[in-house]
Amino acid sequence: SLLFNAYQKINDIDSLARLLPELRQHKVITHHEIQEIEIKLTLEKLSSSESLSSLQSFWQSLSNKHRSHPKILHDYIHLLIKNRDHSQAQSMIEKTLSKKWIPSLLSLYTLIQTDNHAQLLSTAEKWLKKHPTDNMLFLALAKLALNASFYQKATDYSQQLLQSEASKKAWLLLAEINENQNKTRQALEYYKKATEH
Repeated sequence: SLLFNAYQKINDIDSLARLLPELRQHKVITHHEIQEIEIKLTLEKLSSSESLSSLQSFWQSLSNKHRSHPKILHDYIHLLIKNRDHSQAQSMIEKTLSKKWIPSLLSLYTLIQTDNHAQLLSTAEKWLKKHPTDNMLFLALAKLALNASFYQKATDYSQQLLQSEASKKAWLLLAEINENQNKTRQALEYYKKATEH
């Protein structure tokens, strides 16, 4: 237990991993603490993957329980995007959100690079039927519409977001939408409002 505390304090992931079977066997720490360590170890190993292939093979080695954990899933998809595997990231986000709603994946969905941004927007608009009050979804829809150069839609979704949550992100998005349309005065007004939040 002292050793466990020491490793945790200095964030010694490898030593914690080696110690885990003993901790489990002797019930030194709770089941919940063991799960937290396993997640921490998994996230650490994911982030230390040096290539796309090593990242993917590590992912394949994980249990279904770990692969469906929201934070692990989010970090894996984020790393896929960083490694430019946008089609795999897109597919995983769409499959996941059709079965289980994890709003944190929406911000990653807006980062997908594709030749067809309108298709991403169309897919996300279908999620709106099941999640009509999700502010993270409105923010994502506005960004996706902006990526597709659908400025009116982007504005509409931003305005809908502002109705329920006057956030800095929404004002910044409205500023960006107007800037992309060369509406400088309007954009500056929205930037000013963003600084007030």
